[in-house]
Amino acid sequence: MRQALAGKAYVEFYTQNLAHEVKAPLSAIRAAAELLGEDMPAADRAKFLATLRNESERVRLVVDRMLRLAALESRMELEEKREAVLVELLADVVETHESETKRKGLRLVLEKGETVSVSGDNFQLHQTRTNLVQNAVSFSREGKELRRSWMMDEAKVVVQVADEGAGIPEYAIPRLFERFYSLRRPETGRKGTGLGLSFVREIVTLHGGEVRVVNRASGGVCAKVELPLRSPA
Repeated sequence: MRQALAGKAYVEFYTQNLAHEVKAPLSAIRAAAELLGEDMPAADRAKFLATLRNESERVRLVVDRMLRLAALESRMELEEKREAVLVELLADVVETHESETKRKGLRLVLEKGETVSVSGDNFQLHQTRTNLVQNAVSFSREGKELRRSWMMDEAKVVVQVADEGAGIPEYAIPRLFERFYSLRRPETGRKGTGLGLSFVREIVTLHGGEVRVVNRASGGVCAKVELPLRSPA
């Protein structure tokens, strides 16, 4: 009975939050679609078409991330375990975000430590680092530095993503890993899906690790992911 009630609460939580998250973009899509049925200048038409594309993409992202997060939460163990060279994973993520960092004038620094391999699902590990770098890019100030580094001991490797942004408000720190909780991006004033860090935590937990996000004393934020050098049984 307890499991059944927990499952019901889980479904209700996701349903309510999904409805909340897609309500605003769907309203914007409907309004733009109605206005496009009227005669208007080409510039206004282009603006409303952009709204349709942007808001429909937001709905797609929310649904896609929710499905992936739900799939992760239902797993008890990794389905695929392979050895992945950490520096190759990090370098690939850096290359993926190169155009965006250049657009914002950010210096993306990869501090190469000792060569180390971790065991797990390569795609999921790549997604973890992509989400953390994307967050750091979104909240970094133009012209600042974004640094990726790692260190290791006998049992684990610690990967860090540090930015020089404004930092996290104290009230938000306890809620960072809540599903659908998001802060406004300083550049656009818009919120994300609020699922990125939840996705990261589920992947890291599945790999037997831990993730933390803290404010840096010198300013900005540092996300730390600890992974065991050997995958969990």
